[in-house]
Amino acid sequence: MTNDLPCISPQSLEVLSRLGPEAPRKFNTYACAIEDMLLESLEHQKRQAAKLQENSLWIKEAQTWIHAAERERQALRALLTDPDELLRYVIGFFGADGPYPGRVVLTRLAEMQRS
Repeated sequence: MTNDLPCISPQSLEVLSRLGPEAPRKFNTYACAIEDMLLESLEHQKRQAAKLQENSLWIKEAQTWIHAAERERQALRALLTDPDELLRYVIGFFGADGPYPGRVVLTRLAEMQRS
């Protein structure tokens, strides 16, 4: 194909000669389709990043609860396996300043036995 139009490059003329006069329209349609897919992919990626962030926050909260439960489990285990610690707890619980002072418990027990 000869270059009768000086504004068209030799490479463009070669494309036109190999692919026909509809090549520019086909390439444009193809480029638009690729651009649409890239934009859709970008939106999907943004949604996934937001979900990942949301899940990350949920995981951090769950880890906080798990660590708190583990600390509580360790404290209870120490309380139940260390006789001195258990004795301090029982004295505090049933002592004069505890939630169930010993006299109240003994009084209730005596009342129950009389009934």
